[in-house]
Amino acid sequence: MTNADKYHFSDFTTENYRHLLRIAKQKYTFKNFSNYQDNEGFIIWRHDVDFSMHRALKLAKIEAEEGVQSTFFILLHSEFYNLFEKEITELVTQIIKLGHIIGLHFDSHYYNIKTESELNEKLLFEKEVIEKIFSIKINSFCFHITNDFTLSCNKKHYGGLINAFSPYFQREIAYCSDSNGYWRF
Repeated sequence: MTNADKYHFSDFTTENYRHLLRIAKQKYTFKNFSNYQDNEGFIIWRHDVDFSMHRALKLAKIEAEEGVQSTFFILLHSEFYNLFEKEITELVTQIIKLGHIIGLHFDSHYYNIKTESELNEKLLFEKEVIEKIFSIKINSFCFHITNDFTLSCNKKHYGGLINAFSPYFQREIAYCSDSNGYWRF
């Protein structure tokens, strides 16, 4: 078996991405972290934008064409893009104009956070910065590169934001990821 067969590289094309969205729409209603209801068949489609805002916009356009809304979790501290750079700001603005939700992709390592109090403080700070840059309200966050501390943060909310890593989202909802170009369930 080759790596291409093992990791299903052919799944990771824009054509197949559109196909996956269409399959998901047949069975599920697309929701976000604040508008789902437990008793309905729903899917929360999200993207952790770690590397490329350009690629994120391409996916956002495909989703908009397919009538799908998703959440794009963006980093304030990224080694690969800068939210204060005009081009990147414009790309995020386009994603918002396509009808998508912006969430905070939070890097606790940047601050070396050790307590929930510090977590609340820094989440509020980053939330306010992003809200001011884009004139939007953010209602959810997810951790970037988890550690023992962040995995122990089990409250549904921190810093006034819904925690995408709370036990409900981690244990009660089926999870599928294509992180790093291979499937995880």
